[in-house]
Amino acid sequence: MKDTITITVPVDSGVAEYYRSASDVERRKIELLVNLHLRDMMALAKRRQEDEAARGECWEADLERRRADLLVKLGLDKVPESGKSLQEIMTEMSRKAQERGLTPEILQSILDE
Repeated sequence: MKDTITITVPVDSGVAEYYRSASDVERRKIELLVNLHLRDMMALAKRRQEDEAARGECWEADLERRRADLLVKLGLDKVPESGKSLQEIMTEMSRKAQERGLTPEILQSILDE
């Protein structure tokens, strides 16, 4: 990652406890996933805001719908009921990303942007 700044983001207690007890490598993986997700969401929001502002539409509703769609596609809309650990979810997300062609090199190039 280029420059980093530490911020505080509220998460549920289970996620916080898992992160606190994770190894340094696991923490780095979580941080990379969170950064990648936030970057994608910010880029999408910016594009939507610009496009929809030009058409006089509200981009926030579309962003929220896309976020919900993404959670459903990843199976994360059922996480609280699934009983899966954060590690299991991360492993599954990693597997799906690799199946879709994400390589360590591609991930690093995205993070370096």
